[in-house]
Amino acid sequence: MFALAELSPSTAYLVRTSAGLVLVDTGLEPDAARLLSAVERLGLDIRDLKHILLTHCHGDHVNGARRLRTLTGAKVYAGQGDCAVLRAGGPWEAFFSAFDMEPDVAVHATEVDEELIGGESISLGDVRFDVIAAPGHTPGSMLYMMQRGNGPRILFSGDVIVSYGELGTYSAYLSPRHRGDAEQYLATLRRLSEMPSPDLLLPGHPAIDGGADLTRARLAAAAWHDSLGGGIVELLDLKRRYEADGRDFLDGQPRELLPGLHYLGNLAEAALYCFNRDGGLTLIDAPSGPELVNVLASRLAEQGLDLANVRQVLLTSCGPDDTAGLSALVERTGCRVVASAAGLESIRLLCPPGAQFLEAESLAQTEDGFVRAVPLAGQETAPVAYVFEWQGKQVLAAGRMPSYSRFETAGRSIGDLGPQINPAEYVQSMETLATLIPDVWLPAMPDAEQNVNLYGDDWDRIIRRNISIVQAE
Repeated sequence: MFALAELSPSTAYLVRTSAGLVLVDTGLEPDAARLLSAVERLGLDIRDLKHILLTHCHGDHVNGARRLRTLTGAKVYAGQGDCAVLRAGGPWEAFFSAFDMEPDVAVHATEVDEELIGGESISLGDVRFDVIAAPGHTPGSMLYMMQRGNGPRILFSGDVIVSYGELGTYSAYLSPRHRGDAEQYLATLRRLSEMPSPDLLLPGHPAIDGGADLTRARLAAAAWHDSLGGGIVELLDLKRRYEADGRDFLDGQPRELLPGLHYLGNLAEAALYCFNRDGGLTLIDAPSGPELVNVLASRLAEQGLDLANVRQVLLTSCGPDDTAGLSALVERTGCRVVASAAGLESIRLLCPPGAQFLEAESLAQTEDGFVRAVPLAGQETAPVAYVFEWQGKQVLAAGRMPSYSRFETAGRSIGDLGPQINPAEYVQSMETLATLIPDVWLPAMPDAEQNVNLYGDDWDRIIRRNISIVQAE
């Protein structure tokens, strides 16, 4: 058995049997060039390849399968739940999850010869692979338990178990379009915990500094159960969150986040929000342009609401990106415009005669002043955040700061935080926002993987990540 670790970011495994070769996963490259070179260096003939076992449909595990199938005539096996995605060659999110990939990385359709549901045995010569269905990371995730005669039981875990001590549970935190599922993953881990631990564990990403670290492959039973047990606890908590608060992802699909608090999808990449209080609607920001009013009218109607009931708009900045639709909105609805005192004069110039204005800093003193403004600085034009209690939760609309990224992405720079950043002021604003500890966060520029609900140290991590990006410059 050979680990082809140079396929980074993932590892493929090649098994030599008495009747030919079996490959578990195929790497990211469509032409499988590095894989083919590795096989040649091992002194093996790729034409002896008989079976290709795919652990799941993510591109770094499957993208070479088509080339290898064409080259060798090997059969491709994959979990039934991933086969439609493989054969269609999309959508993108199903192949690459939430990870940024280089622009020249492409996906393509891959034919699957055998659809697996779990429970099958695939034999070649003196080696048998028992198939274990393991949905959750993706719907069609499969594990393969290999045994040669009475030899050690070797488990190829794909990204269900990503590496030693790390599970692939991140996908269960992402929006449904990425196809991770907390309940399915939880059930998978419970089933695995009831199995005897394998003698060797070969995960999808054992790499350290470009090489495979297989020194931990020989697994103690305690380590196996500790890893699975930790994942079970984690996913039980996530499942409870979803049951209590919903999977309120800002993925472009309009939804009611809390009773009366609505996400209306995105327009020009900016999110549209409103809340309904005593029959009057408050919008947050006015992005895009004149088309805003028609889009709002349509999406509000889908939620059983009426554009004519818009009473005010809260501007999180006075910059053009958040106010391009303001003039048309005010002209159509006559709504009051709330903006930071520092930018209010520029906003007056955008609106038709007779428009009503209010300094954001005065909101708390108005007759319905349950919204509190928090002045910010360091980004855009006169930024301000708004905080209010809704259904027992603290809601924060903070405009374009902080910037969100679920993953600790290397190489992010201050330019990723937005235009016209003043580092010292930005950090000060982060420190101000850190004290708010919201339950629900309504960002102006959402990430599709972002759930509005915040838990534990989520907010602290987001704030610290933004500060570290500024201070790294």
